[in-house]
Amino acid sequence: MIRPIKMIVVSTNALTRSGVQHLVTRTEQPTIEVIGRFKDFKEADDYLHEHVVDIVLIDDALPANTNLLREVKTLLNIHFGLEVIVILQHPTTSLVQRLLDYNVHGLL
Repeated sequence: MIRPIKMIVVSTNALTRSGVQHLVTRTEQPTIEVIGRFKDFKEADDYLHEHVVDIVLIDDALPANTNLLREVKTLLNIHFGLEVIVILQHPTTSLVQRLLDYNVHGLL
């Protein structure tokens, strides 16, 4: 049996957090397991220090004082092997380019 991919979701929106979990676990044998849902990077980072996670899915609708680029770069630098996917609600060319420069694994 193949080990499910372990994913956490970071979003200030509770509906987004639960909706993503619902979408990825709808199959009989899910290949992705949402093992954590967090409203901010601090909670997610604390969890990542204690648990093995394959993917972090980040919704870019974050509090105004959150620097998405800095937070993504920090996650990737601290947690080796972690893959990051970002949901961009209002993408700009420069934001997309910088996320790609940081080796983000996916943009939605």
